[in-house]
Amino acid sequence: MKKQRFVSLKTKMVITFSFVMCFLISSIVYFSTLVYTEKLKENNISLSMKVIDALVGSFDNYLENVENLSRVVSYNRYLQQYLSSYKLNNYSTYYGESMYKNMEISFELFGNIINSQREIESIIIVDEENMILYKAINLNVNKDPYYKYNLWYKNALLNEENSVVTGPYPAKSHQPSSKTKVFTISRTIKNYDKSKTLGVLAININLSILHKYIESIEDSSLGSLMIINEQGDVIYEPSGNKKTADKSPINLYPSPSNIDTILRLKKGDFITKINGAPYQIIFSTMPKTNWTVLNIIPYSEFAKEVNLIRRFVFLIGLLSLITTVFLTLLLSSKITRPIVELTKRLNSAIKDNLYTSEPIISNDEIGQMSKSFNQMLVQIDTLIKQTIKDQQIKRKLELTSLQHQINPHFLYNTLDSIIWMVESNDENTVPLIEALSGLFRISLSKGSELIPLSKELEHAKNYLFIQSMRYLNKFTFDIEADPSLTHYLTPKLLLQPIIENSIYHGIKPKKEKSHISISVKESENDIEILIIDDGIGMDESKLSHIFDSDYIKENSSGGVGVDNVNSRIKLYFGAEYGLSFYSAVGTGTTVSVKFPKIATLV
Repeated sequence: MKKQRFVSLKTKMVITFSFVMCFLISSIVYFSTLVYTEKLKENNISLSMKVIDALVGSFDNYLENVENLSRVVSYNRYLQQYLSSYKLNNYSTYYGESMYKNMEISFELFGNIINSQREIESIIIVDEENMILYKAINLNVNKDPYYKYNLWYKNALLNEENSVVTGPYPAKSHQPSSKTKVFTISRTIKNYDKSKTLGVLAININLSILHKYIESIEDSSLGSLMIINEQGDVIYEPSGNKKTADKSPINLYPSPSNIDTILRLKKGDFITKINGAPYQIIFSTMPKTNWTVLNIIPYSEFAKEVNLIRRFVFLIGLLSLITTVFLTLLLSSKITRPIVELTKRLNSAIKDNLYTSEPIISNDEIGQMSKSFNQMLVQIDTLIKQTIKDQQIKRKLELTSLQHQINPHFLYNTLDSIIWMVESNDENTVPLIEALSGLFRISLSKGSELIPLSKELEHAKNYLFIQSMRYLNKFTFDIEADPSLTHYLTPKLLLQPIIENSIYHGIKPKKEKSHISISVKESENDIEILIIDDGIGMDESKLSHIFDSDYIKENSSGGVGVDNVNSRIKLYFGAEYGLSFYSAVGTGTTVSVKFPKIATLV
């Protein structure tokens, strides 16, 4: 038969349909996006600068109010009298009634200020040698006399006519572990005629006052707000603005070269890359503090507004589509008729006869679909048969596992041991009965095929405890598992058959006392349980036949058998999982049980 030439259905439709659509939509998208994106960027920069200027203005107003407050405090009559008397070093006057009253009123003044403005941490007055007067919300005030070495002290003396802002820095009045930071507004206090310096006033303000002003405008910001000092150190960094796409604010810190540009220009905007992504940085410097406010906007934010334009473009494209579809419908009936016929036959196959064969009647995509449909039916038939076969094997293994959960001979011996221990008033009687009860409970597991790893390890522990009572002083055991791994699911009764083989074939024939160790490890996606004994071990011949049916029947001693365990794991999770044995004569045996991580269902 002559091979039919394949004619693509796409070729039949795309010439008339796609040409009109692509031309119209591409042209509109290109020109509209080009024009409006640039306009949106300019608007966003303007808006961000207004937001920053609002923050700068509000905070400068606050600082100006505090500076005015410091000026009022400096020329308070009672404080001036107190400081003047203190400077005279006249102790009789200092401890006199008038001096005490002036100090008391000054304290009251400081207390009223702190109570009315909770962000103020402390108010202190110092000279070169001593702390003269202080009031603080924290009792742990740093009374270090060497204030003359502090930067705020030096700045106040250098600017005798004005107050200065210094900081921020860690608050020394707090515990060493505290992360509280303060900045200081300091000024020189002179007497009324300005002939003598009476001391330096310092008002320490909690840096958290910044949050108050930032939170008031944060929702108006398109990006992440950050504040740096004149050395380029971060004073405030974003905690994850609602509108910011990047959820890792700590990674938004600009490069050193960008910081130098910001500190040099004081105000402006530029585009840079942070972590390989483009960002728009808008910044402005506070005149009173020389701190710079940055608004760091990812370019992805612009896409939100660009999407509005694209919706408009979509409407135009939709009108174009309707027009094009109308023209295409005139030619499509002949092309789509075979599709309708194939759809009817598919529905017939689903409802009535799954094995309906669809003849190939065309040389385009419909013909290809018909061919694929026939191949699909064959594959479905094969898969159904294979699934039935696998389910039969799986149920058979599960039935075998259920029938052999508790070896009758093991159960009889355990009950005999319990009777003997009861008669002899052995203190291990109750733990042995509890272990046997736990063994039954976990074996049944309310019919569940998968149980948490913690339950499987508990089942193994109960079994080992019972056997250790039956074979007293024959072996010891330990089980080690990271609690973070024990919530993963595992098919039940994986470990008991392996432990049973270890006891009967590795430890029981050995004259010396032995040990069994169970540990749980993890890899990226898998769990591995290692069962290690120091019994008599196996030679290469036994190892090579460990999963052979004849060998299992001859050596399993009535247990579930390692072949059952290995087969169940592979049926559940695939051929790459299961059991692995490592053994040497005289040194013991290690069994690896490997299965994937499956989280506990909530």
